[in-house]
Amino acid sequence: MARGGTKTQHLTLFLLREEIATFEAALEKPDEVDAVDLIDGLPFTGRIYVKRPAVHPPGWLEFVRSGTDGELAGLVNAGTAALLVVRVAGRLFAFTFGYGRFLLRTDCWVRDFGLKVVLNTVAPDRLRSIELRVVEEMVISRRTDASRASSPSSFGLDPGRDILRGVAGQPTETTIYGKQIFGSDAVAANLKVEFQALGDTATRFLAAYNDTVYRARFAWVDQVKIVKRRDLIEALESALLAALTEDTEPRPYLAPPEMLAWSNVEFTYTGGRGARHPDLDLDDYLENVDADAIDIERLRQHQVRALAIDGDIELGRWTVYSCVVFETRHDETAYVLSEGQWFEIASSLVDEVREGLDRIPAAALTMPAARAREWEADYNARAVAGEPGRALLDRQLSRVASEHGLIEICDILTEDAQFVHIKRKTQSATLSHLFSQGRISAEVFRRDPDVRDRLRATLAPTHPGIAARIPDGGSRVNAQEFEVVYGVITTSPAGFPQNLPFFSRLNLWRTYEYLTETLDYRAAILAIGIEP
Repeated sequence: MARGGTKTQHLTLFLLREEIATFEAALEKPDEVDAVDLIDGLPFTGRIYVKRPAVHPPGWLEFVRSGTDGELAGLVNAGTAALLVVRVAGRLFAFTFGYGRFLLRTDCWVRDFGLKVVLNTVAPDRLRSIELRVVEEMVISRRTDASRASSPSSFGLDPGRDILRGVAGQPTETTIYGKQIFGSDAVAANLKVEFQALGDTATRFLAAYNDTVYRARFAWVDQVKIVKRRDLIEALESALLAALTEDTEPRPYLAPPEMLAWSNVEFTYTGGRGARHPDLDLDDYLENVDADAIDIERLRQHQVRALAIDGDIELGRWTVYSCVVFETRHDETAYVLSEGQWFEIASSLVDEVREGLDRIPAAALTMPAARAREWEADYNARAVAGEPGRALLDRQLSRVASEHGLIEICDILTEDAQFVHIKRKTQSATLSHLFSQGRISAEVFRRDPDVRDRLRATLAPTHPGIAARIPDGGSRVNAQEFEVVYGVITTSPAGFPQNLPFFSRLNLWRTYEYLTETLDYRAAILAIGIEP
């Protein structure tokens, strides 16, 4: 023991997968590390692996030298890496030091081990930092820190959209887990511990991982998770390949990973000899390739190009794999491929969303079919033409000031007090914007008297009957008198909304619940077809 008591040591611990049977099996490049045996008499077995540092000058040194005649000696970079693999409690663990984690195979550890350890050991109101993956038009990583211990609500979590990837907080038992603990795939903590006690430390963290108290504290954590296991991804990709050539439901389809101006875009595919298509369609792609020879490597190599209709200007380029949207089940669990990333969806959540969407009523509103490549603004203008009971608020009349900046109350407001929001179905991000627009508009209309007064003044000259339905700034809003309608322009209106991508379905369901249960509005959906 060191003089003055046990020193505090920063520890990072990975739990290795049960398939990893030997110490060496966990190593990325066994031939590039040196193995060092442990001393005798330890209460666990193990081995230390080290990689000798490669010493080299820093990249900025040449630039700095150009500005001086002085001596700049001894300036070098050297990354040290050490790994301690131990066997205890029937499992293998890896303690990493320096760059030691890069000595491990990336598929050898248990995903979310550290995350569950922290969620099981930290009280819900003692969180200090949260790392999220936000599922939108792309997967965005975000970290939010709190100045003091806080609850999940302080971090602005949206369980319908956010995937928890890491969390830090204050453990309820600081003598065991330290004053602060962080967990993602690994768990990291500053502990007062002797080397011979590392086996006990690993055992305690394993017990915390196997605990299930987090399900009561953070019930939403297991609903949507990024899939990282290589063997599972391979199994899911096998299902994808089979579905590409089989006439089964749900069938894979293509969606651009970026938002596009649909009135001025056409698509080409690898193997298509430059043929242009007005929309992304899986059959168009498969017609120009040998479907029997399609494999994942080709999907990652073949490309989709978005070109301007009036020229050859390239508006976007992606791999076919990143455009595929596919939902499947494997071992009774639901998975979604979206923008090149696999997500595991809790079966209970899938069923809950499906049943919830079935309860959303269809709007009592008749709208014309959209035209191919029609701008949304043009469609909205056409939808109100000859309809005195409909006011066009798209882009111009509805832009009013609020704490959200400039917002649109809706695209069309009807004499039946329906706030109609319309978007073309392209990908999850576009519909996410649609649902958000309706939610924010409903919030602002309900609580902001100035917004209502401006809206009344704008509508009065042309639509006095509709203006009369709007409560003035001094009156209370009875939200039950108003209905929020989400209109989606789609090529397959018969299957709407159950044929939307999963994250769009989830977002729609949660938005509907918020509008009707929290804000007390009525809400409905409207599928708008496209003319042949």
